[in-house]
Amino acid sequence: DIVSANLAAENTLKGFQIFNVCSDSEANVQKIYALVDGAAGAGRKPIYEDARKGDLHRVGISSKAFQSKTGWKPKVSLAEGINSTWKWFKTC
Repeated sequence: DIVSANLAAENTLKGFQIFNVCSDSEANVQKIYALVDGAAGAGRKPIYEDARKGDLHRVGISSKAFQSKTGWKPKVSLAEGINSTWKWFKTC
């Protein structure tokens, strides 16, 4: 998705602009941990600690502005992206 987004930006946008490029799906730390743990095949349980000052409880971003300017759409889910990234790192 990042490569196709960059190509879309290069072909349609003029000047310096900042956009979010994402799958438009919200994820918390537990979900990301489970996806990475699953990709790694580790089977480890997370270790929880008390929240610290400044910790975010949830974060969500949108690429709708980028999509409307370029016609780009995300094709890779968060799970697919984590799995393919993990496989790539294993080959390094």
